[in-house]
Amino acid sequence: MAASRGPGGFTIDQVAKAASLSRRTVFNHFGTFEALLVSACEDVLLEINDRILDRLERSLSALGNDPDRETATLDCVCGSVQEADLNRSGFGRDFRLWL
Repeated sequence: MAASRGPGGFTIDQVAKAASLSRRTVFNHFGTFEALLVSACEDVLLEINDRILDRLERSLSALGNDPDRETATLDCVCGSVQEADLNRSGFGRDFRLWL
């Protein structure tokens, strides 16, 4: 909802209906509308973090005993972050709508 309407473009009642929950259940779990938004942002950031770490792990394991391991490690870190780039992954558009 936030991606299509922005953070002010929907209500807790709409979230509850979309999730087939009662308004009370949503408020019991999140406490406030702001807490709901924070939770959604955290979920997005966790997914991005997982993408970065997965790529980094794959890249580093492929290095083996490369004599330029330090340089190659930095390249892996940069490549991993670029691969999970918020703008290129589509998250940037969605994430900025939350802010």
